[in-house]
Amino acid sequence: MEEEVTFVIFSMDSPDQTAECAKALKSRNIAIFYTSSDKDLESLKRLLPDVQVIPAPGFGYPEPLRPWAESFVNTPYVFIIDTDERLSEGLASFIRTSRLENDVYKIFRVESASSSGTWQTRLYKKGSIEWKGLVHEQPASKSKKLPKDCIILHNDKSLKHPRTYNKLNSFMPQSTAEVIARSFAVGLILAGPKAVFYLPQTIRDVSRQKHLSTKEDKEIRKEIRKIGLVKYLGLDDPGVVSSIISKYGTVTHGTELLVKLMRERHSRQQHN
Repeated sequence: MEEEVTFVIFSMDSPDQTAECAKALKSRNIAIFYTSSDKDLESLKRLLPDVQVIPAPGFGYPEPLRPWAESFVNTPYVFIIDTDERLSEGLASFIRTSRLENDVYKIFRVESASSSGTWQTRLYKKGSIEWKGLVHEQPASKSKKLPKDCIILHNDKSLKHPRTYNKLNSFMPQSTAEVIARSFAVGLILAGPKAVFYLPQTIRDVSRQKHLSTKEDKEIRKEIRKIGLVKYLGLDDPGVVSSIISKYGTVTHGTELLVKLMRERHSRQQHN
């Protein structure tokens, strides 16, 4: 039922697009986690005066913030939606009228330019998933697939092959040289020479950053692979995220901020 679900939107520097997405949901339960300048933030609040807008740190991609976002949700279920996505009529009707009984639901997301798509975990009971903080993370939790008329419509104008994100998860964190070489290789393998000009923005962002490559950094990578980025940085603790916002603000830092936080934590460990 609609009153059981809070729609969670992560957005950055796009007040108009974010407002359009929120209004299209036609729901009273929406929480927007927004990264931008103060001017942009105030603009979004004016566009959506009745919607909860929470300033969020700019990590370059939103997945590490999912556990923190859940602390703002007061309904039993969470629905994650991007600003360039819309609910099909069937999915909107399902959320309005159906009693949710499963912990995790998978929903088919269709690309607007074709009939192709992927099954994704977007609707789940609060606290039922332990997020690791991977890019486009799809947890292995037992789930129920919704019917094909209950779909997410994705208006994507760039090439974003799902396997690309699986590869990216193994890049993060990596050295700059590895990221550049592997990013271009993935593009060539998956979609041919033209793909390198349309690689996902996250890969382009990562390739511009200096990532973990020293002996100490390899120790960090080993621990992150074991417990996940969220646990490693304590991002499931609202107090930790609040301290990051206090220190670094809510402007866009990209994955460079994540690397900085990783190194700071490792340094503290070494001195304790």
